[in-house]
Amino acid sequence: MQNDDRRKRPRFGYDTRVEIKIYPSGERGLGRGKECNCRTEDLSASGVRIVSDTEIAANTPIDMLVFVHDPPSAYTHAGEIRWVSHDRVSAEYAMGIEFTGGSKTHRESWENLVEMLAAVPVVS
Repeated sequence: MQNDDRRKRPRFGYDTRVEIKIYPSGERGLGRGKECNCRTEDLSASGVRIVSDTEIAANTPIDMLVFVHDPPSAYTHAGEIRWVSHDRVSAEYAMGIEFTGGSKTHRESWENLVEMLAAVPVVS
């Protein structure tokens, strides 16, 4: 796992479903992508940490669709896998994704959502 001191933005735990399309190097615009279903473990304004039983190599460009429970919505992001770790017990892979690109309006909408979700108290 990455050192929290290196993070550009604060993160918080949030578990939701994610669909990812994985692209071989240089093929993002060609519509050739492998689909992978994952779940988030945490969110920030600049990226997410996901968990999947499918390993995606570091530095792989991806497109992702993040489903949010409340308010019900979905957000699309282009991103890149920055790091990968494997849990031998669960046989799952944790991966850090940094968002890349996107319009100012899209980024602001995501940042507003993250701020709102981070302010909601967690009920156990």
